[in-house]
Amino acid sequence: MIVQIQEGSSTETGTPVLTMEPMWERFLTGDWIILRCDAGRELHSVRYKWFVNNTIQEFSEKIYTIEAAGIEHNGEYRCQTLTQTTADSNSILVRVSAPELFVRIETEPEPLWYEQTLRLSCNCTYPTPNEFIYTFYQEGSVIAEFRTRNKSVSFRKERVTFEDTGRYRCQMQFVDYPDGPVYTSAYRRVDVRESPVILQVDPRLQRDGDPITLNCRCTQDHVCGTGQIYFYRNETLLNSDSMPRNVHRIHRATLIDSGWYRCAIFQNLSEFLSLWMEVTVQIPVSCPSISSDLKEPAVSIGDHFPIRCTSENGTLPINLMLYHDHHPHPLRNTTVVDSRTATFHVTVPPDGEGAAYSCGAANAVAHVINCSEPLVLTVSGPSGKFALQVGGSAVAAVLLIVFLLLFAVCKLHHKERHQDTSGSQSRRDTSSPNHDEIVYSVVQAKKKEGGSVRTRREPVSFYCFRDLYRTRRGASQQRSVRNIALIFDLRRLWQCSCTSKYFFNVMRVSACPTFTGSEFQIPHHPLDERYSPQGSF
Repeated sequence: MIVQIQEGSSTETGTPVLTMEPMWERFLTGDWIILRCDAGRELHSVRYKWFVNNTIQEFSEKIYTIEAAGIEHNGEYRCQTLTQTTADSNSILVRVSAPELFVRIETEPEPLWYEQTLRLSCNCTYPTPNEFIYTFYQEGSVIAEFRTRNKSVSFRKERVTFEDTGRYRCQMQFVDYPDGPVYTSAYRRVDVRESPVILQVDPRLQRDGDPITLNCRCTQDHVCGTGQIYFYRNETLLNSDSMPRNVHRIHRATLIDSGWYRCAIFQNLSEFLSLWMEVTVQIPVSCPSISSDLKEPAVSIGDHFPIRCTSENGTLPINLMLYHDHHPHPLRNTTVVDSRTATFHVTVPPDGEGAAYSCGAANAVAHVINCSEPLVLTVSGPSGKFALQVGGSAVAAVLLIVFLLLFAVCKLHHKERHQDTSGSQSRRDTSSPNHDEIVYSVVQAKKKEGGSVRTRREPVSFYCFRDLYRTRRGASQQRSVRNIALIFDLRRLWQCSCTSKYFFNVMRVSACPTFTGSEFQIPHHPLDERYSPQGSF
């Protein structure tokens, strides 16, 4: 076959391109041949002109089909398109041969089973001592070539697959006459059948430490039902002492038992092989650990932080999962194939009232959920002043109590401020104290202004409710101590002694006030250095 294709596409040069299917070097009589003239663009009105051995053919279509090739189809083919250009296409040489009776191809075995060896023989009875070149073809493709004086030559194709199904032939040509005649055999059809030997592996998913059973059986007793059975792993013969003889058992699988397995049955000088079966012994995934970059277990609404889940053991790939508050369905999950750690980026939701995160993992042979130690976090508002971790109806109850106390304190504070501003001097409240209230005291507050120190006397009242201790400064004092103020920090709860009652420090002082006899010592306030209250009553 001669194919000469000019440089450049037909769109660029305006020259059509001729192609042939199949692109074989030689055809036998009866073969199907398709020639195609490509103009480079779809032109519905274009007409084509075909030439065979420089003779115009009575045909004007784009595709020239030879349904059953014969000797008369030998020759050189080219085409033209009847457009603005009349340039010729490249030429293709078509060779068609008739099978010779003195050249014969033989195949064995018959039938041919999957992964068996195909043996091809080309036999010539031509009466000459010359040296020949023998060529074997599968369809139109060369698969082997030999140079010999022998009248017969053989070729073996090892372990055939279904792709080896097709038509085979051989041809011979004199070595001394390269341009001389070529003698070819007729086609021989070869069909590759599925192997009658089947290997079954139980279980289909193999876990570390579990038993594995390999069962080799023949589906056609008359072919391989009484043969000798062997087992292989990665092409290595296994010593099997299992009974029955068609079974190979692995009593306790380990990683070294992983590999490709097959079995073979030898009968009547023929070998029948099963397909390869992969055995992968997998280690169950371990319960992952959980970690985070947080320095303390306290977060605020809207915070972003990473949580990592790490599984130290288990065959990859591993699906790592992050759970929230022990919910049965994961909050996030991802599959890792080349590492054992997954990082999840979490944002604290606005309805957070505390959170517990945990990890789970799964691979092909194990699934563990919500198994890690929980990562427990306290969640506060955006300002971080309120940190609370309680659940259910307890939240509502605590909030109700806090708001009632705040309301009472605010009302009382407002009333006393009104009384203080109505008088020009500090006065002393002589109302009788009871076991729930301590009233009294005048303290000094020193304020440094410029280079002098000004001392002011301010009325200070101490109220002792069952669970609330409040310190109030006079209304005339500036709010430099953050107005003492109705700012509750439940994380700073002290047990203060006042007539055997417990108190909550609203003043946010650095320590609890001390009460000895009739003297009440107020600790230094850490939030404002300009005031250093001190006094007793």
